[in-house]
Amino acid sequence: MILTNKTNESHFEIVKDECRKNPDVDIQIPVRSTMASAACDFFSPVSVRIEPGESCMIWSDLKAIINTNEVLAILPRSSLGSKGIMLMNTVGIIDADYANNEKNDGNIGFNLYNYGKEPYIIREGDKLVQGVLMKYAPIGEESHQTRTGGFGSTGK
Repeated sequence: MILTNKTNESHFEIVKDECRKNPDVDIQIPVRSTMASAACDFFSPVSVRIEPGESCMIWSDLKAIINTNEVLAILPRSSLGSKGIMLMNTVGIIDADYANNEKNDGNIGFNLYNYGKEPYIIREGDKLVQGVLMKYAPIGEESHQTRTGGFGSTGK
């Protein structure tokens, strides 16, 4: 199933069935909240409780089909920070070759950490994080490596 981002040729798709972490959930397309929003909001496919000092990985079951000169930056929504919740890696970078990789088909995951003093509850359907699609110009040495893995695989 293709979930189209009508603002350009890049779009989101649901990952193949064998890579879904939430197979019984209807996945919501990320959307921009207003016409002037730079980012699209991702929705939580599950309900979770994150205790203070703990982290939780939430898989979107979505992949981003983007051009090789584009990157999808995953950022926390301001409402998360005000509640003591952050992305463990502070900013997630989704490269064009992350989609369709053999390990997880490009399933975009969000590892959230609760640095607050109270448990934080996320309900299925809540806005979770935001993604900004940006064009970039390559810098540094050109690589001829091909991605074979999923989440965090280029550092191995």
